[in-house]
Amino acid sequence: MSCDKAQDVLTACMWLSSPALPVGGFSWSQGLESAVESATVRDYASLLDYLEGMLEFALTRWDLPLLCRFLQCCIKQDGTAFLKLDAVLKAGRGTEELYAEECAMGRALKSLVRSLGLFPDWLDLNEEFGYVSMFALSGFMRIKDYEECFTPYLMHAYAFGWLQNQTSVACKAVPLGQTDAQRVLIALQDKLKRAVQQALVLEDNDLGCALAGSFMFSAQHEHQYSRLFRS
Repeated sequence: MSCDKAQDVLTACMWLSSPALPVGGFSWSQGLESAVESATVRDYASLLDYLEGMLEFALTRWDLPLLCRFLQCCIKQDGTAFLKLDAVLKAGRGTEELYAEECAMGRALKSLVRSLGLFPDWLDLNEEFGYVSMFALSGFMRIKDYEECFTPYLMHAYAFGWLQNQTSVACKAVPLGQTDAQRVLIALQDKLKRAVQQALVLEDNDLGCALAGSFMFSAQHEHQYSRLFRS
C-alpha cells in the first residue's frame, strides 16, 4: 500500500474511532458501571482482566466478525444481506440496555453519514440500523477505493474505539487514574491485533456472544439506583 493510501485509510479510521464523533458512545457503559458497583472491577488489574474477557468473548466472536461481513455487503452493494445481518447483530445484544445502545448510536451515526452525503442509494434510508453496521458503512464510504486493505484497519479502529470508551468509563466510575487508563490501552494493544486476526477467519458457525456475567451487569445497570451513564 502506498504512503498516500495508508494516510487516507488511517485518517478514516482515526475519524471513526475519535471521541469527537457525535454518536453518543461515551454516554453508555455497557454494564461496566454495574461491574464497578459490585466491586468486580475496582482497580487497574481487575479492569484489565474484565476487558480482556470482553475482548476475547464478545468483540472477537461477534462485533468484529460481523463488521467484516458488513463490509463484504458494502463491497457487493447488497442491501438485502446488509439488512438481514443488521437484524442478526441486534439479536446478539443480550439486554434491553445493550439493544438500546446499539440502536441509539446507529441512528446517530446514520444521521451523520446522511448529513455528510455518504449514505448510498443501495440501502433503504428509512430503515433503522445498528452502530456496528453504520460503522462499517461509514468506513467503507470514506475509503472504498482501497478495498484490498481496509477491512482489518476498520476492525482495529472499531476495537480501539470500544477500548477507549471502556477506559473512559472506568476513569469516571472506579475511579481509575489517567495513567492507569493509558496503561490499560497499551497493555491490550497486542490483544486487539490478535482479536482482529482471529475475527477475520471465523466461520459463520463460530460466531456468538454469550457473556452471561456481562449481560447480568448490563441488566442490573438498568435498575441501578445511582448511575453516571445511560440506560
